[in-house]
Amino acid sequence: MLLSPLARSEGDLCQPDLTLYVMGKDNTNNDVVHFSKQLSNDNRVMLEADLKAGEYTVLTHTTSCKFVNPPAEEEKPVPVKEDGKLSSAAEKVLMDIFHCLDLNGDMVLSRTEFELFHITSSGETLSDSMWNVIRENFALKEDSVTMEGFMALHRMALEDEEGGEEEIRDTLASMGYNPALQLTKAVPWHIDVYSKKKVDLKVESLVALTANHLLERSVVKVVEEEGVSSNVDKKCRVFTQILPWKATSAVQNLTDKPLRIEVNTAGSENCQENPPYKKHILTVAPTRTVICHHFAPEFRSKKFKPTIKVRPAAPAKSKALKVEKL
Repeated sequence: MLLSPLARSEGDLCQPDLTLYVMGKDNTNNDVVHFSKQLSNDNRVMLEADLKAGEYTVLTHTTSCKFVNPPAEEEKPVPVKEDGKLSSAAEKVLMDIFHCLDLNGDMVLSRTEFELFHITSSGETLSDSMWNVIRENFALKEDSVTMEGFMALHRMALEDEEGGEEEIRDTLASMGYNPALQLTKAVPWHIDVYSKKKVDLKVESLVALTANHLLERSVVKVVEEEGVSSNVDKKCRVFTQILPWKATSAVQNLTDKPLRIEVNTAGSENCQENPPYKKHILTVAPTRTVICHHFAPEFRSKKFKPTIKVRPAAPAKSKALKVEKL
């Protein structure tokens, strides 16, 4: 498998780290069977593995370090409205978004694909009544939204007195675009799947709307199994997995009570980090292992040196209530 980030527009700035995780059909038990550990000669994420006959779930992951560490200089905003209509730049971005949502490449958005857009842009699931409104007012083909219908939806939003230009900007921001209409907080990607032997290989594009918990568990499990571990004290243990294009640390609470952890990465060099702080505190539930920090090289041509120190943090101070005499 080869995983490639796609630059949909000339202004795309993000070149984030990506990792592939392959899980067996019974993924309820954190059944990660393979994950990517290397890059191809053209810097695409590569995973080569022997898979038995069966069904597998393929998940993609990024540390988001490139997303939470924006460029130092802000770009000049690009208009989304010109002469009362969508600007040509905004139309180009919306077309790019449509192609990203079209997971199976059939040039229409099924209800499932359109729901991915609706959840991302509004935070709400797509109800039957909402879908019926789309079906009644916009161009559909075999009960799927066409490019024409998708563009008409946003032209109507632009004309709406309660939404207008601000609603279009909010939509584009939710899909990862900055005011200059550059893709800085999301990454489209493409997977090529190959087989050395002649096999009956069927690849389906599915929207896993509930896959976030599976992805989190996959990352934690791999860091635990592949990373270098060290006991901080009797209360917690830290695991760190370092690859050429990323590093991830996880912390395990060894106690049966919630534990406040202080994370310090001040010694790191050539790193973009998520969270973007050299020191932060998080609370870990009893006996749980959670991701505490991600790193990615700021410049891949320079030495990548992620460094992390973890220790139990002091209890949170409670604020005293000041009472004055009347």
